[in-house]
Amino acid sequence: MGDFWELAPDLAVEAASKSQFLPEMAAKARDWLTAGVRLVWFVWPRTKQVDVWLPGNQNPARTLKIGDALDGLDVVPGFSHPLADLFA
Repeated sequence: MGDFWELAPDLAVEAASKSQFLPEMAAKARDWLTAGVRLVWFVWPRTKQVDVWLPGNQNPARTLKIGDALDGLDVVPGFSHPLADLFA
């Protein structure tokens, strides 16, 4: 077998299932950020919210609610999408 590069994506997105809760998802976010991911979005379908995680944070930098919009920041420049449309 060949060698594998260890690469992290710039953006990680995951929708929480009904059996996943904040402590588990927070641990995943911290692992991804430690691995080099620059932006993590955790989507919470039940509450129609998205947690935004950034490097250096031990907690979400922000929790977006239905009236907010996802923002790609400097990771996906120019990207914006209303949460209302995401959960429609």
